[in-house]
Amino acid sequence: MKTYKIDPNQITTYSRRSNSNFLKMLIIVMAGFSALTYFTYINDNTSQNDINIHIISMGITFLMLIANAFNSLKFGRIMAENMIYTIDENTISRSIDMSHETRLNFMHKLSLKQLENSPLYSKFISIQLDNIQSCELKSGNLVIKSKNANSVTGKGIIYIPKEIEHFDELKRRFL
Repeated sequence: MKTYKIDPNQITTYSRRSNSNFLKMLIIVMAGFSALTYFTYINDNTSQNDINIHIISMGITFLMLIANAFNSLKFGRIMAENMIYTIDENTISRSIDMSHETRLNFMHKLSLKQLENSPLYSKFISIQLDNIQSCELKSGNLVIKSKNANSVTGKGIIYIPKEIEHFDELKRRFL
């Protein structure tokens, strides 16, 4: 049995890469939401005081979203540090063990609780090696799908990031 983790020197790269789409979407949604609410709220009869209150409330909302985004980024980094890939003679698996993690704040614990109760999240994913349907590179990641993989729920799919230790060894083995 051999275990792999994301290279400690590459954790920051992995976290930034995996969260960049989230941050882009956050900025686009916030800009669109702000423009939409501002232009639908403002008309000729709107007082300057109402406009100022509206701008302040949008600013507070934006700051709260940014704080939440940075908190999410930290949570993603902690999860990446606790992600373990294991390969033995019969299976490949990915597990995330957060039970011993002491750096979780209240929001992280709440997010973890919500994830654990979600049918789309699994702390442990395992695929029998004789049940592998395909292995391919997508955006630099190695994607291993079982014969009963479900792309909607992510069940039966293991994504191995390129930042993992000995990634070239895994590519040679599965591609």
